[in-house]
Amino acid sequence: MSLIPQAYAQTIGVPKPSGMEIQDLGLFISRVIAVAFVIAGILVFAFLVWGGLEWIIAAAYAVMKLIQYFFGLNVLDGGVTLPRGF
Repeated sequence: MSLIPQAYAQTIGVPKPSGMEIQDLGLFISRVIAVAFVIAGILVFAFLVWGGLEWIIAAAYAVMKLIQYFFGLNVLDGGVTLPRGF
């Protein structure tokens, strides 16, 4: 004789909601993570290209400033100025 009656939890079920397409929650989560990694990879590549372009543009700008300072050619404004004396 037991003071606690036996529970039949295996007979209790949760009905599937109507319109539910997901059959396996683990598969759904793994696919969401895979898509997130693909998007992150594309963003990393885009930022890498963007940084490379900024680096190239900055180097070209520095070269133009050096040409302007040493030779008097103002490449940025399109004019020629005489070099400054020391």
